[in-house]
Amino acid sequence: MTARTRLAAGIALIGAAAMLAGCASSAPFDITGTWTGTNYRVWGGIDGYGETPFTLTVTQNSGRGFVATVTYDENGAVSTDEVIGVVPEQGRFALLDNDDGVSSLEIIDANTITYCFKAIDMDLANCATLHRR
Repeated sequence: MTARTRLAAGIALIGAAAMLAGCASSAPFDITGTWTGTNYRVWGGIDGYGETPFTLTVTQNSGRGFVATVTYDENGAVSTDEVIGVVPEQGRFALLDNDDGVSSLEIIDANTITYCFKAIDMDLANCATLHRR
C-alpha cells in the first residue's frame, strides 16, 4: 500500500469518526449473530458490476465494540476476512476496518443492517442489505 492510499484511508477514517462522534446517547444494539444477503458491487476495470451472496458473522460484541468475519464470493472463490468495528453511543451506525479497506454498517432495525465496503488500493465498492438468521 502506498503512502498516498494510507493517507486517503486515514483521512476517510478520521472524517467518518468525526461524523459519528456527535451522536446522542442510548444503548447499542446487540448485533451478535449471522447476517446474510446479496452483495451489490462495482469493480472498475476488472469485471464491472455484480451480485454475490454475502455473510457477516459477528462473533464478539462487547459494549460498543465488535469483531466479525465477512464471507463473500471473489471471482468464483469464497473469501473470508476479519473486521473490527465500533457502534457509537446512539447505536445506529458503525465504522469498520480491515486490511483491505474501510466499511460502514447501518443498523436499520433489530434484524436488518446495511453493510458497505470501499477498497483502499483498487476501484471496488459494494453494499449489502443483510438480515439476521
